[in-house]
Amino acid sequence: WLALERPALVDHLVLECPAGLQSIDPALRKNPHAFYKALFAHPEKIAYEKKPEHIEAQNRAMLAHYGAEGGKDPQLLESLDRIRAITLILHGTEDRIIAAETMRLLKSRLARAFLVYVWDAAHSIEVDQPERMAALVESFLERSDAFVVPYA
Repeated sequence: WLALERPALVDHLVLECPAGLQSIDPALRKNPHAFYKALFAHPEKIAYEKKPEHIEAQNRAMLAHYGAEGGKDPQLLESLDRIRAITLILHGTEDRIIAAETMRLLKSRLARAFLVYVWDAAHSIEVDQPERMAALVESFLERSDAFVVPYA
């Protein structure tokens, strides 16, 4: 929304498995344990403590506040073609929360977007493949659309 409402502030946009564009599987939404498990391909890499269940429940309840109670924000989906920032979309190959089709839809709606699949990562790419994600984002922010070209 920041890229839509304040475009002058957003030159480069990085979206990691972005939500808000599809409904999230109701079975996952109703089962906090299953949802948490779906976040990671490598839970052994988690370097932080899981939030208490009541905090997680409050976070999920905020989806309605942001207009995406079921995980989908129709107004956002309709507005995507107005985003002009060069955008890097990252999607984990093992993501069971956000579908690959949704990422392809997002890429098709953004004028200047690159979609990169991160191998062996689920929804939380920064946990499953932190080095790969950091290298991609750093290269994208430094080199813009030339980030896909290897250094000579």
